[in-house]
Amino acid sequence: MDYLPVEGMDGYFRNIHSGAIINKNNNEYESYVTSRKQMNSDREKVQSLQSQVGSIKSDVDEIKSMLNTITDLLNK
Repeated sequence: MDYLPVEGMDGYFRNIHSGAIINKNNNEYESYVTSRKQMNSDREKVQSLQSQVGSIKSDVDEIKSMLNTITDLLNK
């Protein structure tokens, strides 16, 4: 066997040739992958919402400008 268990860390092993520590706990890995995917999904949702809010702000500014123009024309 090319791996030695890391003392005090269940599921972790040290490669005796390279010294690298390897996590062989598949449940932890799957949990990490799932949480990473969720975090990326959440980040994409936030970016999408930020873009939508920016677009709405631009539309509101345009509407305000049009209303000001209409008001100015009506007050002449």
